[in-house]
Amino acid sequence: MKNFKVSLILILIIVFCIGCKQSNISTDMNNLNEKTNTSMSAVNWTNKASMINPRWRHQVVSMNGKIYAIGGNSNDKVVNLMEEYEVEKDKWTAKANMLTAKSQHRAVTLNGKIYVTGGRDDDFFMIDTVEEYDPVKDTWTAKASMLNKRMLHGVVQVNGKIYVMGGMDGSGMFTNTVEEYDPTTDTWTTKASMPTARSEFGAITVNGKIYVIGGMNSKFKTTGVVEEYNPTTDTWATKANMPSKRKDIGITTVNGKIYVIGGWDENKVLNIIEEYDIEKDTWKIKKNMPIAKSSHGVVTVDKKTYVVGGLIIGEGETNKVEEFTLFD
Repeated sequence: MKNFKVSLILILIIVFCIGCKQSNISTDMNNLNEKTNTSMSAVNWTNKASMINPRWRHQVVSMNGKIYAIGGNSNDKVVNLMEEYEVEKDKWTAKANMLTAKSQHRAVTLNGKIYVTGGRDDDFFMIDTVEEYDPVKDTWTAKASMLNKRMLHGVVQVNGKIYVMGGMDGSGMFTNTVEEYDPTTDTWTTKASMPTARSEFGAITVNGKIYVIGGMNSKFKTTGVVEEYNPTTDTWATKANMPSKRKDIGITTVNGKIYVIGGWDENKVLNIIEEYDIEKDTWKIKKNMPIAKSSHGVVTVDKKTYVVGGLIIGEGETNKVEEFTLFD
């Protein structure tokens, strides 16, 4: 067990450092505007109230006009902290903590509840646990564990079911496996695997289909591969690649299009935003964020997009929150 823990820690260090390249961080940030199109700044960018706690590798979801920041890394610790943001009041409030502190987990909303899946604990052990949060009661409940331990995976909901996919498994290997959760029976079922094993990608649902975008593949290389899953037929299809290869991205959807925001490439943290048109299967470069971020949370509420927390080179983990629009 001790040897496994050491191996897992080494894998995590490799995963982080490939994107980080600490010796080049200062140079990357100084040259960032030279390497991106600086004429394309973010639209209607506004600073909002900061979170109570700085954090990165957390999860951010929205529900009923509120935004929730869940777990992650904060002040060099893996935390179980939960915060709620009221968009209309521009105010953050501490809520009941998760049952387990976790980072590199994934969260999704369904039927008025929040479900948090997998991740790793403060001892670097991957977990398969699932927790359900009731915002009305401000309580957490343990649910049936996933079939496999995983972190840095994807999670989405379609037609009343929750799907988890990919990530790194309990042995520290990249995986392409997919599981479906039925909250009415509290049970998990194995579904068709993704064509590409990967971690740290974006996953989102649009028009009843699931889109998996970018991430890091089993060769420890960032990728722009896009795959579409049809839950009705339990089949996968390959779509047009994202122009930029990156991981630890933010992802959201507005007006039926998908937006990928920030993240890491092989050398630096990014501020670029790209738009995917599902109907045309094409990508377009959009206006950049004014600051590069990675391992952040992104959600859209009433067509306003919020970038919550994350990692900023030169500052470290942040509690900053920004609001902007994703269309001209």
